[in-house]
Amino acid sequence: MNLYILSSISSLGVVGLFVSFYIFNKKNKKEKLICRTRNSCDRVVHSSYSKFIGIPLENIGILYYFFCGIIYNLVFLLNYNIFVILPILFFVNMIAFFFSFRLILIQLLIIKKWCTWCLASALISFLIFVMSFVLLKYEIFL
Repeated sequence: MNLYILSSISSLGVVGLFVSFYIFNKKNKKEKLICRTRNSCDRVVHSSYSKFIGIPLENIGILYYFFCGIIYNLVFLLNYNIFVILPILFFVNMIAFFFSFRLILIQLLIIKKWCTWCLASALISFLIFVMSFVLLKYEIFL
């Protein structure tokens, strides 16, 4: 079970990396994002909330998803002592999940526009968080 979860988290990290890189690429080229909802993704990704301590959120997403893809893949491939690293990874994923949840609330309550790409990233972050919780529970408490 844990190998399936490790590979799933690693795969989700790669998908999240593509989502974040798509936003990064479009913003840097000053191209309009293709948004599947009736709202404008551009209004969300160019808002004053699109940076955290001066760092564009897509850059943070690229780093986070790259981290998930690489670290979980290494744990999977090298069969690293996961009892040591799982709590740390869970903590990082929990922070990412709550940060994504905060960004969803900002879209809902402040900007009042939705970005499909941002919601996809939040969903990926949520799935990684849930899987890391299951992995932690399965490996440490069972």
